[in-house]
Parts: sequence; structure tokens; C-alpha cells
Amino acid sequence: MLTYLRVELEEAPPVEPKGRVRFLIDGEPLLAEQAAARHYEKSGYHVVASANSYWWTLMSLLFWDAIFAKVRGAVVVGRGDGVAEVDPSDSDFSGLFDFTVTTNGMPQDFFSPEFFQRRRAIIDNRMKELHVADLTVKLTESYNAHRGQTCRAVEDWSRFSLEQLQVVTSRLDKVVITDIMYRLLSNFSEFRSGLPDLLVYNDTEMFLCEVKSSRDKLSEKQREWHRYLSDELGLRIELLLISHSDEQLKRMQEDGASKAKEVTITFGRSSSYKRDQAIKHAQAQASFFTEGDGKDQIHGAKFRVDDIENLYAMLDLTSGWKTQRIVIDGKEWKSMDVRGVLYCFREKVRRGVTSDYCRLQDYGGLSTKLGCHCINFYELDNNRWEDYGFVDTKAEEWIFALPEITQDVEEIADRMSLCPLFDAKRMRAAASALPARINPKTDSGWAFIDNEHRLWYWDKDTWTTQYGEGSFPGMASMVGVAAFSKKDRADAARLREPIVVDVSPRIQLAKPVAKSKACFVATVVYGDPNAEQLAILRSFRDKRLARSALGRSFVRAYYRIGPQAAAVVSRSRITKALLRRLLDSVLWMIGSLQIVPHR
Repeated sequence: MLTYLRVELEEAPPVEPKGRVRFLIDGEPLLAEQAAARHYEKSGYHVVASANSYWWTLMSLLFWDAIFAKVRGAVVVGRGDGVAEVDPSDSDFSGLFDFTVTTNGMPQDFFSPEFFQRRRAIIDNRMKELHVADLTVKLTESYNAHRGQTCRAVEDWSRFSLEQLQVVTSRLDKVVITDIMYRLLSNFSEFRSGLPDLLVYNDTEMFLCEVKSSRDKLSEKQREWHRYLSDELGLRIELLLISHSDEQLKRMQEDGASKAKEVTITFGRSSSYKRDQAIKHAQAQASFFTEGDGKDQIHGAKFRVDDIENLYAMLDLTSGWKTQRIVIDGKEWKSMDVRGVLYCFREKVRRGVTSDYCRLQDYGGLSTKLGCHCINFYELDNNRWEDYGFVDTKAEEWIFALPEITQDVEEIADRMSLCPLFDAKRMRAAASALPARINPKTDSGWAFIDNEHRLWYWDKDTWTTQYGEGSFPGMASMVGVAAFSKKDRADAARLREPIVVDVSPRIQLAKPVAKSKACFVATVVYGDPNAEQLAILRSFRDKRLARSALGRSFVRAYYRIGPQAAAVVSRSRITKALLRRLLDSVLWMIGSLQIVPHR
């Protein structure tokens, strides 16, 4: 539940020209959050200035072992121009892990989406454990065990007392608490900010408060948390608005109101056996109406989109009827278009999951930067452009067709506005951030795409690809551009770094040798990094796998697990023999495709 409380307070004289505004309470100048806390305290409430760090501390204490679990990705080491993950089975892992968490207060991947993916089973198990436990007891045990230890998510151990942290565990349902923690853990970098400013409680109730002066605005992250906490978890969120005008209050309430649209469905004569059912369903709606009589009689009703099953029941009963007519905001829609837009929303409601479903794949990290599964704009979502522009081969630049991009963005925004959860801000922001032109030589965050779908980026005064194959074919072969981040550059440097596997019984990190591209398992199987079979496999990697997104994903995955797999294979003659037979079959198939190695 979202409530609003408007209070009028006198502004204090500014302490400094551009400092934060303060308000006078009993003659004392206080910041907005302090003034709000004083207001509630004068009304008999207790207040904790919680904001984000309160919930970070709870998350850390309740999920400490999961956060600091010794898994792949928790430790990385510098290697060449990039970094390499240290496998937990390596003998150096424990020492490096202790050094990492002692120095940084977190595992190396804490702020990445992969953090959750790698620990999901651990976190899920902890969730189940906490659902049957006394959270106050668990919190107290963890607080006593870990207080004072270096933890990146705990900014200051002295900021909240144990009694203040226990306010939530003793007053909120444990499922609600763990759901908040789960959302934070699912992508801490994305969700760590935007939580309400104050925790307000007395003997009978508890709610969260967001404080805004007339000069402040709600951020999108704050709105998302408010919707999640109030609509999904059923918590009371109060917006305390200091010295807001009637117009400001109205805008705030409109922004916080449901964006569910109203759909008018009418129908006339039909030979369908469902006609009587359709009339009864329409008559059951408070908005039922009828027009005309006899053969020309029309029946109709209005349905809110957020009453999704009721709406779909009407669509299903009148499906395929020539007399069915659907009108939304004065515009006529086809039934299949309504279903197409609302399919994902209906799935979200059916599953009973939160609105994070729209942009998170089972809480497994961001699935789309545009915030919606249903937006079909691959180029904008992935920042990979072969349409909506062209390569100026003389200037060596990509020229964006910005008017076409804007037009398609607005068409998508208009269509998707039917979904109550859709917000076009992300999509419009991504489009407006595009420059008119890109030169990958000077714009280091980009790479050219050639006509064989390879990425070419400028590195050390030369054009190169992720795998370092071939010579630059010239600007005439370039057909597009793609975003190419610092991480992509580091990964490319690591993947190109020549590697050989130490085949001793102890699993070790892969070590570089000169002038050889790694085929980890095959090197062990054939016993020679210069074997003809390896040359064929490398050529297949470069000429086929590297030219498709699926192939490149396979190569990246292989380079991550290859060294450890090779070391395991090296221990067993039987395994090596079986794999050799398998690889010989693969080589035969590659030969049938007439793929030959570069010489």
C-alpha cells in the first residue's frame, strides 16, 4: 500500500550557497530526513534512518556464508592484458580468496550479475533454511560471529545496533524479509539503491517512509522499490512530502497510480455455441452495456488490463467472431495483437512472481537492458548494429540512422503501453544515448563488424579480433558496429594468450608458452601442441565457431573450463583413449566440410 503524508515546514536559512535544504523543527535546522524522523517521533513513533545500508547489513548477516562462498569467480588473477578466474580446486585458491575478501571485503564478482548465477543453489538453500528458522536468532548469531569483519556491503558496523536490526526480524514476516534480501542478491549492483529512507514503527505497526522536499524528485530506482515493496510484498510505503503544492502532490499520486489501461470489448451476432456464455460474462461486469436490439443488438463491457484473467476470458469466448471489436484509448485493436502484448504480463501474474520478472530471467541477472522481454529491438538491446545505418568507408565511421531508430522506438512504446508494467524510459534513454556516428579507432567502446560477422577493434595501432585470426580485410568489408567494452577487450586478450596445460597430477593454472593457440583437452589427447589435428581444430574454431554468437559462447565457455578438464583427462589413459576416438570422429566431420588450417 502506497500512502501520502504532506507536511508544511519552514525552511531554515542556508548553511552554504549550494548546500542541502534544511527545515526548522522547534527552532533546530534539520535535513529533510531528520525533520521527517522528528515529525514521526513527536507522534509517538520510533524511527531508524535505514535507507539502503540498513538492508545491505541485514542481507550480509543473513546470507554471510552464501556471499563468501568459495566458488569460481570469487578470485581472479591478472594475466597478460586481462584476468583469469582461479578454480576453487587449485591449491592457490584459498590463500588468494582470503587475501581478496580481507582486502576488498567481498568476492571479486560481487558487483556482477554472475555473482548470483554462480551461487544460486547456495542462496536458494539458505532461503529455505531461513524460512523455517527464527530470523531474530539467526541474525543475532551472525552479528555476534561477524561484527567488525571487513564486508563491502556493511559500510559501518557502528551505524546500526543489533536492537535496531532486530526491528525488522521481529515485526515482518520472514518470507517478506528474505524476498527483499533475494532481490538484493539477485543483482546487487542493480538493486542496491532506491530503498526508502526511514523505518517507522510503534507497538502496533511498522512501515517504510520515503522523504521528499518540494525540490526533490523520485528516482526510477526508488519507484521500482516502492512498487516492489508495496504491490508485490504488501508493505506500507509512506511518501512524506515536505511543503509540496497541490499540483506536486497530484503529479506524485498520478505517477504512483496503476498504469493499467481499460479495454472495451463488444460483440454482436454469432453462430458460436459460446454466445450465451459470452453474454453472461459481459453481463457479470459492472461496466456491461448493450446497444440496439434484435439482430443488430451489441453487447459489451470494459475490462482493466490488470484484471488479466477476466479480460482473457472475454477474449477467448469471442475469439474469431466477425462481430468482435476491441477498442483501447479510442483505437481499435486486433485480438491477436492484444494477446501478443499481454502474454508476458499474464505469465508474470500466473506465476505469482514479482515485476522483476520483466527484465530478469529467473532472477539470474539482467536479461535485457530495455527492461522488457517483449521488446523486439535486438540492435538497441544488444548494441550491435548492422541495420539502422551504414559504414562510411572513406571516413571509416558508422553513421546511425537516428530518425528511423526514434520512429521505431516510439512505435514500440505505443504498442507496449498496453502492458501495465511497461516503462518506455529505458528504451528511449538507450536510443537517445546513441551518437550520430562512431569511429572505433577513437571510440574505444566499439568494434566494426565485417561481412563474416567477426568483430574488429583497434588495439595497439592495429585492427584485431577476439581470437587474433587473419589480417584486416579492409573497410570495404565492414558492415556494422557493436559495443565492445573494457571487459570484452580483457577477455579477448586472455583468449588470445597462448597457453599450454601442465599435465602433472596436481591441477594447476594454465601457463603461457610462446606462439601457440590453446586447445587444452586436444593437446593432452594428442600429446603435441603442434600436432596437425590441433591445427585443424583451431581452424574450425576461427573459421566457423567464431562467426556465430552460439559458437563464440561455446569458445568462451571452453576457455574457462578447458585447463581444469585437461588436467583431469591427463590422469587417465582410458579417458584419453576414449576422447581421442571422439576427437578423431570430429576431425573426420570437419574434413568433410573441407575446412583446412591456415599455414
